[in-house]
Amino acid sequence: APALAAPAAAEGGAPKLGSDSVDFDRVTELLIRLGKTGEVVQQEHGSVLPALCLAPLSGDMAVLDLCAAPGSKTLQVLDRMHQVAAGARISTDQGGGPGGGASAGQGSASNGSAAAAAAAAAVDLLPRGLLVANELERRRCGKISERARSQPSLPLIVTSCDARVFPTLQVAASEGSSSSSSSSTGVFPRLKFDRILCDVPCSGDGALRKMPEELPKWGVTRALAEHPVQLAILLRGLELLAPGGRLVYSTCSLNPIENEAVVAAALSAGHARGLRLKLLDPPPVLRPAPAQPNHEGAGG
Repeated sequence: APALAAPAAAEGGAPKLGSDSVDFDRVTELLIRLGKTGEVVQQEHGSVLPALCLAPLSGDMAVLDLCAAPGSKTLQVLDRMHQVAAGARISTDQGGGPGGGASAGQGSASNGSAAAAAAAAAVDLLPRGLLVANELERRRCGKISERARSQPSLPLIVTSCDARVFPTLQVAASEGSSSSSSSSTGVFPRLKFDRILCDVPCSGDGALRKMPEELPKWGVTRALAEHPVQLAILLRGLELLAPGGRLVYSTCSLNPIENEAVVAAALSAGHARGLRLKLLDPPPVLRPAPAQPNHEGAGG
């Protein structure tokens, strides 16, 4: 990768950022190279928010991304699952829990035993949950898998299904568990997801600032066409949600037909189907900051 020189300092010691001090072509080239190797992932603020709304997220959860391509949000969730899993295991070890510390007398262990212990410890830092990334177009599924190779991706499964009719997955009970008898009867428990992300296809009119050439093509027809598809995806997600779970619905549209109208219709249809649903407040990271008082003209 090309080396980047620090920008020249302006008067007062502050870095001077501008076309005269930064070679933006080289910066772009560097970002492209790092993106191809997975060392850097570029996301707009709006793209980051839906996955943040899934919080709290743990490495032991079953998570479903129903419309995953191009995969930025999937990788964001995957990274968070690994971070939380590793942090939880380390915290348990430092707290003196079972297996949390080794006595001085264990220092005589053989190299083989030490290597095995290190390998076991590394495995214990991995998430034990499941992340299913679904995308209708198989070509885009391949892109998700390719991007996931650049980071630890143990719990990730990529599927290609119509999100409106995503199949119910069944879980094979582990050997020795209380439900292991189900394997002999051919009946397995249905998997419900603790967290579901529905970042549905939309008209994309919220992205017109970066695609101004699309503005003359804007019309209400596209939103009306997307609404039933979005509603069907959201309803299927709600059916797959575990009791006490959390589903996040998002679009890159500003049109109420694709947002508030879809959520309102889903709540009505969900209650009619016997689903117990409620709207949740956004997590603290998304709540607006308190307004700062305007001191102009004060003191009169």
